[in-house]
Order: sequence, then structure tokens, then C-alpha cells
Amino acid sequence: MPVMDEFKEERESIKNKSFKEKLDYFWYYYKVHTIVGIFVLILAIVFIRDAVNKKDFAYYCVFLNSFSMDEETGFMDEFAKTTDVDFSKYEVRLDDTTRFSLDGYDQTSMAMIQRFVAMIYAGDIDNAVMEKSLFTNYAKSDTFMDLRDVLTADQMEKYKDHIYYIDRAELEEENDADFAEIAESNAPVLKEDTVDRKNPDAMKDPIPMGIFIEDELRGKISEYGFYSDDEVIVFGFITETHADLGRQFLDWLTANE
Repeated sequence: MPVMDEFKEERESIKNKSFKEKLDYFWYYYKVHTIVGIFVLILAIVFIRDAVNKKDFAYYCVFLNSFSMDEETGFMDEFAKTTDVDFSKYEVRLDDTTRFSLDGYDQTSMAMIQRFVAMIYAGDIDNAVMEKSLFTNYAKSDTFMDLRDVLTADQMEKYKDHIYYIDRAELEEENDADFAEIAESNAPVLKEDTVDRKNPDAMKDPIPMGIFIEDELRGKISEYGFYSDDEVIVFGFITETHADLGRQFLDWLTANE
């Protein structure tokens, strides 16, 4: 019997079936297609909803290897209230979930490092706080901006006793190395940075690249428990895209209330 005749006969047979029989027939032959179709439709709806509702970041800061606290404390919400950001369109974000081991090359650490480096390259991170030796590792890769280019004269004076310096000679030593290779291969295993980063007089060409969050500047850091009190941490600017909010955040973070 020709294929077309078989098709016509089957179609006539279906037409004579009851609704339940037609439904059973459809489910028997098209169950997998239906399930896949529904799944794809759900994914499309979720994707469209997230795309429509997603807000751009007005400001993005990373506390690297900190204790994850912001979601529980509303820390960044407290800062956001001091800004004039239009929260119907934008949001400010503290990423305190980026963590990797400093003494190993486990897969989780490597994935986190690659994500962090990718975000730096993309210009997505405005400011970052991290442990001193790690800060030095990235500073040598020319990650952080010269504070003289982003802070006001009043702020440079305000933080003068807490400025982290790096010698331009150190940067020149790294000129032949690729940034991504340095960041991905060296970041997990760090030697202690023994250089006195507060002593520009001992350097050939000192560049102010960070602010030590220490002593009277540690108020909110200690209050919210992001880092242990004996950990030496440094704040730096990675991009000037949102430098105005970065300056506000630095002053708010270090306010001695």
C-alpha cells in the first residue's frame, strides 16, 4: 500500500476516535516532543523575564576572600541610601562571594580567578578590597589605578598615612609578562609581601595605588566581620567608570562613627 494511502487511512481512523482516544494517541506519539517544547518555552520565559527585569550596575565592588556577609546584613543597601542612584534603573553591588585558596590550584579556585580576571578585563569591577600580598600581585600586573588620578586632593590628604605604594621599578620588571598569565598562574600561591608599602622614600618612583583599611578606618569592616581584625587589607580602584561612587564608598566605608 502506498505511503500516502496509509497516511490517509490513519488520518481517517483518528478522525473517528473520541477526544480521549485522540489525546492518548497524541501523547503516545508526541510525548517527548511535547515535554521538550514545554521545557524550552519555560527557559525562554525565564530568560526574557530576567532580561527585562535586570538592572545595570551603577557601582560594583569586590571584597576578595572575605567572609560572605552582605546578603545577610544589607551592608551595601546601607551605603546605597547615601547615594543619588536611581534604583528603578540601577543597583549597587558588593561581591563578597569571590573566594579562592591562596595555597593550592583546586578547580574552584582557578574558576574564581578566571572569573575575576575576566571581569577586570571587561571593566565590570570598580573597586576591590583584598589581602596585602594578593593586592601586590595584582598591582604588579598594573591592575589598579594611580590614586592621584581618581581621588580628590582632600582625600589624598585625608588618607596620606594609610596609602599603599608600589615602585614603578617593580612594574617594569613585569612588563614582559602577560597579565592574564600572571593572574591565573600566580594568584593562588603567593609569597608574603615583605616590602614596607607605606614608605615611598625607599622607592625609586613610588605610585600610590591603594588605601590600607586599618586602625580607625576599619570601623565598618570590623563591625560587619568581613575580614579578621589581624588581616592586612587594601582598597584599590580598578576603573574610573564609576569613580564618583568609588570615592563615596571609600569615605563611607572608612568613616569613623
